[in-house]
Amino acid sequence: MFNLFESFSSQDNITKFLNSLDYWQQLNLYIMLYQVRAGVSYEDAKSEALANVMDQKNLHYLLEEAINSPGPRRESTKEFIKKAEENAKDQLIDTLIKRINVLESRKK
Repeated sequence: MFNLFESFSSQDNITKFLNSLDYWQQLNLYIMLYQVRAGVSYEDAKSEALANVMDQKNLHYLLEEAINSPGPRRESTKEFIKKAEENAKDQLIDTLIKRINVLESRKK
């Protein structure tokens, strides 16, 4: 068993749960919790997890936050990019219409 969480209180249910997981289970849990919390891709969450899973406080915090005080879901990167592209298209269309109007008014 992979027990990174010995420094937390032995009475802490989250610590007990995390201590019951092996390394791969902890890594996968970290990936999923981070992906949902940060709204990043699986690959980005995996990179974050690989870099930080050994820091017991990070995983403990992510799980505690998810259980006790989940915040609103953040926009995924794809959703953010889609909205940004739509806004950019709208702004481009508005700009083009304004320029066309200026050019037409000069011809008169």
